[in-house]
Amino acid sequence: MNRPEFTKLLSVLKDNDIVVVTKLDRFARNTKEALEVIEPLLERNITIKVLNLGTIENTTIGRMIMRTILSVAEMERDMIVERTQEGNAFC
Repeated sequence: MNRPEFTKLLSVLKDNDIVVVTKLDRFARNTKEALEVIEPLLERNITIKVLNLGTIENTTIGRMIMRTILSVAEMERDMIVERTQEGNAFC
């Protein structure tokens, strides 16, 4: 995750801040990486607002929904990679 501006954002966040993202999968390339970023934010009461989803809450249901959506996004990304590789094999 070599993302200097994102790393800079994470370093200046204070407890109770709000982070707004367009889509949940913009946090990282896979579910594990995203959880490594998101879970510490939630523990610091940093609100995460996802424009196409709503607010991620630090509750049992909120964390379950977040993990489910991240898993689906990772699966979609993997399927795109597979289809691209299959298409390139025909060229």
